[in-house]
Formats: sequence, structure tokens, C-alpha cells
Amino acid sequence: MYIDTEPYAGDAVAASYDLIFASRDYAGENARLIATIRAANPKAASVLDVACGPGRHLELLAEEFVDAAGVDLSPAMVSMAEGRVPEGVPVTVGDMRDFDLGRRFDAVVCLFGSVGYMRDTPVLDTAIARMAAHLNPGGVLVVEPWHTPDTFEPERTIPLASRDGGNAMTTLIVQRVEDGYGVMDMYHVVALGLEVHTIHEVHRQGLFTDAEYRASFEAAGLSVTAEEDAAGGAGLYVGVLR
Repeated sequence: MYIDTEPYAGDAVAASYDLIFASRDYAGENARLIATIRAANPKAASVLDVACGPGRHLELLAEEFVDAAGVDLSPAMVSMAEGRVPEGVPVTVGDMRDFDLGRRFDAVVCLFGSVGYMRDTPVLDTAIARMAAHLNPGGVLVVEPWHTPDTFEPERTIPLASRDGGNAMTTLIVQRVEDGYGVMDMYHVVALGLEVHTIHEVHRQGLFTDAEYRASFEAAGLSVTAEEDAAGGAGLYVGVLR
């Protein structure tokens, strides 16, 4: 199966998504995320997860915030999230470039480098503005960026393997730069029980600079700071609606 979509939807890999990222520390990531939200908006009671995928972060956010919701481009991912999050947590199919839920939240988050699929700065500006439009006054937007031109490593191969019960997956990621975009070819061999299939995904994402991320936040009316990750890069951009 070959997948090359813009923006990336993820329908074709939804069934294997949890296996692909089985080693991800969702609990640890959420603890940091909640601390970041609370530091910027201590009284935050509502949160929206944009590009929520199968709801792994959203289900944990719903334990912390009395009012939680999610939105994702992929109907298959939305279906998975609906089956995972607590009853009453709405998950909506929507595109971060033009979604409108008709309400506002104390916090909006967009994780896992999903904004990289916007590819170009005008589209990034549009997506950040859409997220900011869903914030209450004083609300906080937390965005986990994808690679910058300085952190993306072209001509690199990355082998991965994961197992979950009777299911297993091996993945080879090949990175390159093409037309100024960071491109990752991901070759998966997936075994769901005794059923084995292959998936080839192509991810093309914008290599935005720190200045471009900050400019998008500022243009949307947000004051912005960056929290560094362990490697010293911008692990999270945090914007507060002025």
C-alpha cells in the first residue's frame, strides 16, 4: 500500500497507528503538556486537541480537564478516538486550515509535529489563526513543531521495531530534502496476528524556522514563548491570546 497525501490524513494507517507508536510515552508527554497549560493559564478548564489522531493524548487530557474535545482530518482516526475517550467527549472530523467548532476553549493543543503538514508559511499562518480563533481571552495555544531546517537530517535512515501482544511491526524511515521540504519515506511491515501487510508512506512537511513559527503566533494575536526539548530545540511553542 502506497500513501502520499497532502495534508496527511492517516486513514490507511489508522488500524496500525498504535502499533507504530507503541513506545511513545503518552503519559509523560501529557504530564509536561498539562504543566505547560497550567503555567500559562492556571484556571483552564477546557481543552481542544487539534489533529488528535486516535485520541491517545485526548483521553488523558479528558482526565485533567472537565471539558475536552478533539478534531482530526481522518474519519478513521476520529472513529478510533471516539472509541477511546470517555463518553461525552466530542471528536469531530475537521481540517486545521478551516475548521470551526462554533465555540472557544481555555487551551488548544496541536502535537506530534502535525503543523508541519501545512508545508508553507501562509498555510501555517492560516492554521495557527484557526486554532487561536478557538481560544477564550487569555487562552493558551500549545504547538509541538516538526523539524526546522537546522534539525532535520537528510540522507539518514532510521530503523524501528515495535510489538504489542501478538502484533508486531518493523519500520525503516529514509529522510531526504526535496524542493525545500523535509521528506520521510516510511516503509512498514505490519503483522496483525498472522496477517502480514506492507505500507509505504511518504510524509512531506514544511521545515519552518523558529522565526516563522513565532511570526505565525504573533500574527494570530498571541504572545509566544518556546520551551526547549532535551536536545535544546523548541520542543513546544506556547502562545497566550492577548
